[in-house]
Amino acid sequence: MGYTHSWSFFGELPEKAWAQVIEDAKTIVKVAGIPLIGKGGCNAPPVPVIDVDKGIYLNGDVENGDEFEDFDFNNRDNSNWCKTGRRPYDLVVTAILLRAWMILGPFIHISSDGEWDEWMPARDLVGKQWPEEEITRPMSSNDE
Repeated sequence: MGYTHSWSFFGELPEKAWAQVIEDAKTIVKVAGIPLIGKGGCNAPPVPVIDVDKGIYLNGDVENGDEFEDFDFNNRDNSNWCKTGRRPYDLVVTAILLRAWMILGPFIHISSDGEWDEWMPARDLVGKQWPEEEITRPMSSNDE
């Protein structure tokens, strides 16, 4: 059984906004302090990929048993999803999606199997890093 977050992009993403998503994702990964790897599997890169051209590729740590599905967030695919199974790296995934929503607004649609209350750890993390910015719910109640 999975716990899934999905997203779709609309239109061509503004380059400056995408670059900001990437920079802020680096901050999120750093402050979250959760062991992560790149794309999953035994031969996974030991660190997440967070690059303006390549996108964001990460997963939970294999050695801790926290790996589930890869979070593959890039500006080339119109839509994608990630099942985190509520593993610890879900915090990083939801925080990045929330921050992307704050930056990209009408260019992204996010849905989740989780209730908005389940995003509270991500909301707290993002709120502490960008306290001057309002955090709004990225998915409608119909998406839950």
